[in-house]
Amino acid sequence: MGSTDYTPRLSTDVREDQLVALQRLLPYGSRRALFSVVIDSLIEMLEVDAAKVIGSLVSGRLKFTLMEGDSGDSERHTAKHPRSPGK
Repeated sequence: MGSTDYTPRLSTDVREDQLVALQRLLPYGSRRALFSVVIDSLIEMLEVDAAKVIGSLVSGRLKFTLMEGDSGDSERHTAKHPRSPGK
C-alpha cells in the first residue's frame, strides 16, 4: 500500500436521483475531500458500536445534522430524503 501508483477506491451503486443531486450540489473536485471526512467519521462511530450505528442509519434514527451559527446557535437542519427500501 506504500506505492505511489496505487490509489485505493471505493465503489458503490447509488440511485439515479442521488447521483444527479450530488452532481448538482457538490462543486467539481470536492467529492474526495467530502467523502474522506464522512468515511473517517463513520469509521470512528463503527469502532465504538458497529451494530448500533448500522441499525440506526438503516432505520433512519441516525442522520446528518447541520448546526448553524458560530455563537452556539442551535438551529438544526436535518437531511430528509426519501429512502428506497433495499437500495
